[in-house]
Amino acid sequence: MTVAVTRMSLVALLTLVCTFTVGSAGTARADDVPNNGGDSARVVDKSLPSPDEFIAIDVNPVLENQPQAVCPDSAKKANVEGSVWVKVLIDKQGRVRQALVAKGSGKKVGFEEAALTAAKQTTWKPAMLNNKPVAVWVSYEIKFSLKNEK
Repeated sequence: MTVAVTRMSLVALLTLVCTFTVGSAGTARADDVPNNGGDSARVVDKSLPSPDEFIAIDVNPVLENQPQAVCPDSAKKANVEGSVWVKVLIDKQGRVRQALVAKGSGKKVGFEEAALTAAKQTTWKPAMLNNKPVAVWVSYEIKFSLKNEK
């Protein structure tokens, strides 16, 4: 019986710790993070949504400028085409704050790195909620075609 009580106490404690951690994670703001002004100090903006967080919007973000993704030399040499789905965090000013691979090409020729490089250079008209810009994550496909490469 002592073992069951200890396990139950441990589960209750872990549940309490997890609840506190999750509950307080979304309340911190960039202003709350101390920054001593040095170049090495990095402020993480906790007010930005996580990749899987639902954000209500009235108006979708609109792509304004998308540089052409450069097909890697290794793909050209191997005569390989493909595509990568990227997921980008668009801030309230329409800048890409983060980019990640949502679905890779499955080919080891450098498509993922090239897609992320291109994704980070895009600019957007931000999403809107109640006539105010909001930060959101957007997923889209970047295609690599040898027809465009000469």
